[in-house]
Amino acid sequence: MAVWKVAHGESAAHRRWMIRRYALAAAGITLRIYLGTAVALNLPFVIVYPIIARACWVPNALLAELALCTAR
Repeated sequence: MAVWKVAHGESAAHRRWMIRRYALAAAGITLRIYLGTAVALNLPFVIVYPIIARACWVPNALLAELALCTAR
């Protein structure tokens, strides 16, 4: 979507989509933070990893949307 927006001259929309894309790409970082915390807490890997793998993008997406809402 970001490429589409910039190709059609919509630079503000492009910027918003790139912020969202960065937030979702950073989910790998969040995953490793959560995983390290789970290991430090001695939580069973087999149980927590599927949850962490699906939940790691949620705070990033919420923060990106919050940032976009407050920037308007």
